[in-house]
Amino acid sequence: MLAIFLFVLGSCDARPAGPKVRHVVLITLDTTRADHLGCYGNTTAQTPALDQLAAEGVRFASCASAASTTLASHASILTGKIGRAHV
Repeated sequence: MLAIFLFVLGSCDARPAGPKVRHVVLITLDTTRADHLGCYGNTTAQTPALDQLAAEGVRFASCASAASTTLASHASILTGKIGRAHV
């Protein structure tokens, strides 16, 4: 009986089956200055939905763009490639 118990106990795994699901929402704002949003310190900004998302999720304080145009920047964000790799 002890052998069966130890076998069953040894074959149990406390981790849930399958990978942990993480939800990702990517929000990019074109031509918007960070200091015009409440989550970046503007006390007069009227951006409650963005402020709540920033408070409950991950907000980056400093970012750099891979390109000066929106299309190329988004392509880099979504693929991890830069420059002429998109062509």
